[in-house]
Amino acid sequence: MPKIGDGSKAVAGDNDNSKLVVQQVKEAGVTLRYPMLGENNYGVWAVKMKIFMRAQGVWAAVEGDAADEKIDQMALAAIVQAVPEAVVMAISEKETAKEAWDALKQMNMGEERVKKARVQTLKRELDGYHDRE
Repeated sequence: MPKIGDGSKAVAGDNDNSKLVVQQVKEAGVTLRYPMLGENNYGVWAVKMKIFMRAQGVWAAVEGDAADEKIDQMALAAIVQAVPEAVVMAISEKETAKEAWDALKQMNMGEERVKKARVQTLKRELDGYHDRE
């Protein structure tokens, strides 16, 4: 089992949907565990990342308010640690934390809108089917 603050990764969960990979970071006596972005957890992931990044003092970079390059790169590093390798490749051309965050939001929120639209379409089709009976 990894020790807290040693920078190692731990895996929890038995099935594919409950696996959570966390990156542990020791910061001023508090261990922050970055959640791994998955296929269906963007909303919760984004909220947790915002809280953790605010605790580290790097959230301003995501909002586009980073005054210095080091803060921006620390925020970008936090984001990269919390996404799967395939997603890292998708955001690898982004130079700032804000650009990476916005790209992740667009990728994931776009999928969510498509899913919701599909569900609404299926509900209308089902309602139409019931009306014909």
